[in-house]
Amino acid sequence: MDAEILHRIQRINSAFGKTCRTDLQRFPARIYQTSQSKMIVQDFSGGASDAELENVLQSLIHNLASFHDHFQDWAERHGMSRTSIHNYLQLWSPRG
Repeated sequence: MDAEILHRIQRINSAFGKTCRTDLQRFPARIYQTSQSKMIVQDFSGGASDAELENVLQSLIHNLASFHDHFQDWAERHGMSRTSIHNYLQLWSPRG
């Protein structure tokens, strides 16, 4: 695989890794109880501020959104049709 495209894919993977957390032990629930009710609060921020969470998500969104264009640019530099790359990626899109 071409190093440039592999690097882009690795960036997307890294962005997903920073965004997705599957170890729920990192996010303990807090239980509040009164004589009339019981409430369980789950905070999935992991202690990150709103700005930190927004930054991580924006990085993921940017990396995903720009991959299409970067892949087309790469294809064009390697003598391939931008349209063929677009059509290929459309096959894999949720709207495909």
